[in-house]
Amino acid sequence: MIATEAVLCGASDVRITNSDGWISVSADLDWLADFGEAVFSQMVPFPPGGPNGITAEIFPVIFARAGGTSASGDTTVVKGESQGPLVGERAEWARSVAFEVAPE
Repeated sequence: MIATEAVLCGASDVRITNSDGWISVSADLDWLADFGEAVFSQMVPFPPGGPNGITAEIFPVIFARAGGTSASGDTTVVKGESQGPLVGERAEWARSVAFEVAPE
């Protein structure tokens, strides 16, 4: 759902990676620029997703062990203490979000 948000907002290069228990979504466009950091703490309307669209970033915040986001070179931890794979994030990504998934 998060990758779909990036595409609906106009990103042309969206990557999903799964490494060492972390899932990351990165894009060449900051799809959250118009929505702000509130997407990590509450459901936020997402008009590109249709009349009932909401941003999806709140769901992994609720269920993941840790998570963070990176935009314009600044990394913010949104849950837990680890930045995970966002440490040393590649500069070509306008926005990345990453969440550590708990093993079953």
